[in-house]
Amino acid sequence: MFKSFGKIILIAMLIPLVCGIAFIVLFVVIVGLSIPQLPAWAQGGVEEWMLDIPQDSDFYPSEFGELPAGYTTVGWSGYRDETGGDISGVPIGDYNGKPPVGCNFGYDANYTNWEGKPVPHVGADWTISEGHHVVSVMQGQVVFAGLNDGWGNLIVIENGDRQLWYAHMLEIDVSTGQIVERGQTVGLSGGKTPPTGNSTGAHLHEGVKIKDGDTYRWIDPMQFVNPDEWLDTPCR
Repeated sequence: MFKSFGKIILIAMLIPLVCGIAFIVLFVVIVGLSIPQLPAWAQGGVEEWMLDIPQDSDFYPSEFGELPAGYTTVGWSGYRDETGGDISGVPIGDYNGKPPVGCNFGYDANYTNWEGKPVPHVGADWTISEGHHVVSVMQGQVVFAGLNDGWGNLIVIENGDRQLWYAHMLEIDVSTGQIVERGQTVGLSGGKTPPTGNSTGAHLHEGVKIKDGDTYRWIDPMQFVNPDEWLDTPCR
C-alpha cells in the first residue's frame, strides 16, 4: 500500500515538471517559427519581449563559453544627463550610401559558436570595411575604452539605464571618463586584423545593454534606426 502511495506521489511530482519542460520547448519552437514571419520592423520588439535574452554585469558572449583571462567586466558608473540615454541613428559616419547589417540581434542559423551550435547574438553587425568613422548614437560617458578579449577593441558609453557597446574597433579615439556627444566620432571600424577579438571579417558590432534594478539584459539596437537608413544582408 505504501509503495503504491509513494508511486502516486512521485508521478504527481513528475507530471508538472514534464509539462513545464514541454511548454518551454514548445514555446521556443513557436517563437522561432513565428518571428521570421513578422515584418522586419516588428521582429526586434517581439523577440525582445518573447525571448528577452538575460544579461548580468558579468555576462560575456564567448565563443568558448567561459570567461577568458583577458576579459574585463564592464560595470556601471551611474552617469545620467538631461538626455537620459536617448539612442538614435546609424553608428557609421562616412559611409557612401546605406550601410549593410549582416548578423542581427537574436538567433540566426548562420550565427554559431565554435561547435557549430546556434547561439544568441547580443547586438547587430554592421558589415563595413575597416577604417570607417564610428560615431556615438547616444550622448553619454565613456565607461570603458580598450582591449577586452573577445570584444577586441571595445568602447562602452553609458547614460542612465543604457550602455552602448562598440566592439572590434580598429582604432579608439576616446578615453574612459570622457563625455561624448551624439554624432561624435569615437574611433574607426575594425575587422579581422588583430586586435579586434572574435571576428572573422571586417564589421562593427553594436550592442545596447539596459538595466532594470538589479537585472541586466541586451536589447535590439536596430529598433533605434529607421528601416530606410540601412540594408539587410545575410548573416555569414
